[in-house]
Amino acid sequence: MEETVKKKRKFRWTELLFAALCAAFVTCGRSVYNYNTLVDIYYRPMEYGALFLFMFLPLIFVFALVGAGVRKSLQPVQKKENDEKSGTHKFFPVITSLLVIGAGLTALFSYFPGILGYDSEWQTLQAFGLMPLSNHHPVLHTLIWNFFIALEWFGVPHPYGLFIYCIVQILIVAGVCGYVTDAEVKAGCRWPVPVITMLYYALYPAFSVFSVEMTKDVLFSCVVVRLFLRFTAVGSYTTDSEAEDLKKKLSKKEKLNIFGIFFLTAIGCLLRNNFLPAAGAMVIVLFIMRKKNGMKKALLSVLAGVAIAACVMRIVYPHAGVEKTESHELLSVPVNQISSVYVSRYPELTTAERFIIDNYMEAGRYNPRLADSVKFTFNDALYDSDKSAFWDLYMHMFRKYPYEFADAFLTQNVQLWYPGARMTDRYAARKYIETENVYLPVYMITAGSQLPEMRGFYDMVFAEIEHSGVAGGLPFSLSIPFYSILLGFYIAIKAKRPGYTAGVFMSFFLWGTYLLGPVAAFRYMYPFFLLIPVILIPVFSRGTVLSEKAEAGASEDDSSREKTEEKSGDENSEKEKSEKKIEERSKDDSSGKEERSADKISEEKPEEKSADDGSEERKDEKSGEDNSEDKQEEKDRSVSEKAEVNSESGSGEKNVKAADEDKV
Repeated sequence: MEETVKKKRKFRWTELLFAALCAAFVTCGRSVYNYNTLVDIYYRPMEYGALFLFMFLPLIFVFALVGAGVRKSLQPVQKKENDEKSGTHKFFPVITSLLVIGAGLTALFSYFPGILGYDSEWQTLQAFGLMPLSNHHPVLHTLIWNFFIALEWFGVPHPYGLFIYCIVQILIVAGVCGYVTDAEVKAGCRWPVPVITMLYYALYPAFSVFSVEMTKDVLFSCVVVRLFLRFTAVGSYTTDSEAEDLKKKLSKKEKLNIFGIFFLTAIGCLLRNNFLPAAGAMVIVLFIMRKKNGMKKALLSVLAGVAIAACVMRIVYPHAGVEKTESHELLSVPVNQISSVYVSRYPELTTAERFIIDNYMEAGRYNPRLADSVKFTFNDALYDSDKSAFWDLYMHMFRKYPYEFADAFLTQNVQLWYPGARMTDRYAARKYIETENVYLPVYMITAGSQLPEMRGFYDMVFAEIEHSGVAGGLPFSLSIPFYSILLGFYIAIKAKRPGYTAGVFMSFFLWGTYLLGPVAAFRYMYPFFLLIPVILIPVFSRGTVLSEKAEAGASEDDSSREKTEEKSGDENSEKEKSEKKIEERSKDDSSGKEERSADKISEEKPEEKSADDGSEERKDEKSGEDNSEDKQEEKDRSVSEKAEVNSESGSGEKNVKAADEDKV
């Protein structure tokens, strides 16, 4: 009873904790988004308190339902003959991939021959050799783009290099989406779950349009999804109930899975620079979890991937002439924090403080939602000459204005964690997805839509998302990934699966790196939107489903156990019977001895009346009889002891009969 009470208390506290966290973020986000500060909560506590309760109470029931689903999934389920995997459900991954390919091709012909957005300008110039290679945009992705441009140098007509790149990218995205559906089917999710997942991937307009854009974020997102699923598979290949031959086969899969974690970690770090610190934080988490099943191998694989990527960036790239990333790209948050103090506390600043800040940046161009306006004016040469001087200034301003620094950090990317934030507001008018091609004389792209009606539909949807209110824009809100990660932590606590927990931590660390970025945009949240069905798999899975070989091995084990139990029961019954018979024999022997002693006494009385000369002979005969009787008793005892020993060794009734024959 005490254990059940403790479990119930723990279950209730986890619900309350996560509901309170979500409600607190929504409450604080309202103040930060509207006034760029948390101070408004202090002046209007009743309003924000009511908002907190309005969000807190329904969220308790939401987490309760999720927790109930996770507990149900932890219950073991035996595989039935007509299992879903053996029917049409095994084709769900293929159907998902085909639907995603169809949606991607529709978007590709709508934006024919593809989209060259935002970062593609510098990468294209580097591919043509007009700019030196720079790790500002990942070198690996620039080389991939260079390969498809080179196809046009060898006979492929322009601009079909971009067209072929988009087709390959669509196929990769479709394969990853099918992989997610396959993971749901293997987890035992009922048919509506993979059906909803395939419709989500195929009909969400941002997925299909973003898959035809030449950007590193698409390939990187596919790597993140595969890596999450690799983590969930750690330690789940072998179980105690599986047969030995099946264990050998599964051990090969486990080795392949560990190698996949290593490879995907290294590729992820090379495809996006901010994944390297996220993977480094994962090393710490996996080190703490190293005693869990399979986590030590995962730790070594992630550590090796991080080491390889770091060596490539720090050693190979410099020797190959690759320029490092500009310093201001890593200083979006510090630059905006100092600029916010410069604008809001300008009269309080000393002349020396103003002079130093002006030498580093044009702080007067501060925008609470966009760091690029000030970041692009940052003096990299001055910073590189003496980095400690800038950080001395930063710490000095932080100690002097800590609350302003906190407000500037929260408001810079408030769209990433506050559901009520709009894409377009008074501070920023950004695109949900950049669908306009950049102007490049070396690689001219003339937009010629083959499906103008579909392109008009896509443009209308994105324009509505960018200018819609809270209710209309909530399904497309950039804060959805944050709350899905919080939900993932709650599921991890309930499910107690180390591999799944590692995947959630990876997602959280990666999401945290985007808080240090210059702006909130869909392209940053794209991998987390793809991960939403993966995070929800433990909620809808039907528990541990054994394979046919595993069930056969388990049934053989059960039958052998039953046979051994039957044998032991028969042996115990035989022992009991032999013991009873030995007791009966001993009772008969004792009664016979008493009768013989009584006969002896009766025979001795007439012999005493006989003559004196014959008394001595009778005494000699009596002593001889007594000695023979003593020997017979000793012999009977030894035989009975042998019978007992043989009965304990499992001889049973046969040994008792042999003992009776010896007596005779």
